[in-house]
Parts: sequence; structure tokens; C-alpha cells
Amino acid sequence: MSDFTTVPLQTIIDNIPAFEDDGITKRSGLLPADFTVTVWKDGAVDPLSVAVAEIGSSGEYSVTYTPDTAGYWLVEVHVLFNGAFWGSSAQVGVAADYSTLLDRMDRVLGLLHMNSLVDNEVYDGSDQLLSARLRVFHDANNVPSTPGGNETAGLLHEYTITAAYTDINRADRYRMVKVR
Repeated sequence: MSDFTTVPLQTIIDNIPAFEDDGITKRSGLLPADFTVTVWKDGAVDPLSVAVAEIGSSGEYSVTYTPDTAGYWLVEVHVLFNGAFWGSSAQVGVAADYSTLLDRMDRVLGLLHMNSLVDNEVYDGSDQLLSARLRVFHDANNVPSTPGGNETAGLLHEYTITAAYTDINRADRYRMVKVR
């Protein structure tokens, strides 16, 4: 039995084998009608559609389904010719958890300077950076072509950068604070 963790409306593709009566040799050529599928959601039978199809001529079959709401899903596949049962389960969370993950991923990519712009730099008399602004945008098309503006189209995050020095070319602190 396979166990997945996902969010609503994400398609799950699981694989199951179909064996001959000897339990070793895989049986090829089965059709969807050769399987009975029962879907359970949180302990109750659910009418969710499930597709079963052979992968090539391998005796391995893909089981494809898309849970549409949060909950615990169990797909039971009964192979009719030999009576075998296979299961695929999915713990489906809330879409908000997925969007939080995407937001964090955008932030990490921005801090790695993907689709970002550093501007409004301020330097001291020794040409050491004292402060700047880092802005992270949704995609490359939103990154301004000239620095210093107040563009907000596609703006995901904005940071202020400050640096302090103990001596020339010797940074004591480098600080980045999220503004938005």
C-alpha cells in the first residue's frame, strides 16, 4: 500500500502489480473492467473517479485519482481474476498549507537573487556599502529595468540591508530585515 501526502486537486498516480496465480509472474493485458475500485474518504464510500491502466505491457498498472477535498482518502483496487487487493492512501491537507510553502519558496529563491533587484545603495567615504534595498518579484518580467523606483507590480517581498564596519573592508554586522 502506498501512502501520499498532498493537497486538494493534486493528481495522484500510484502503481500496482497484477500477478498470476503463482504470485510471481506478472499478468499483462488486463482492462479497467478487470478491476473493482472502491474509494473511501474519512471512512465513508466516495464516488471519486479512479482510472486504472496498464503501463506498457508490463503487468504493472497505474491507478490515477485526484482527491478534491481535505481528508484521509483510501483507494482499494480489487484484481478480479485472482482476488488480490491493493490500496493507495492519501492524507490530503488544506490548500492554504501549500500556498504557505510556495510563499516560503518564493522568499528563498528571492534571497538567492532570483527575480530580485538590489537598489537604493548608500556607501560611506571608503566605498563600503552601508545600506540598500532588496526587492523580490514574482517573475523576471516584473523586475524593474532601472533601479530606484517604487514599482509594486509583481512585488513579493522587500528587505532593507544595513552593514556596519569595525575597520575599512571589515564588516562587523550585515543585517537584512523584511519590510513586506
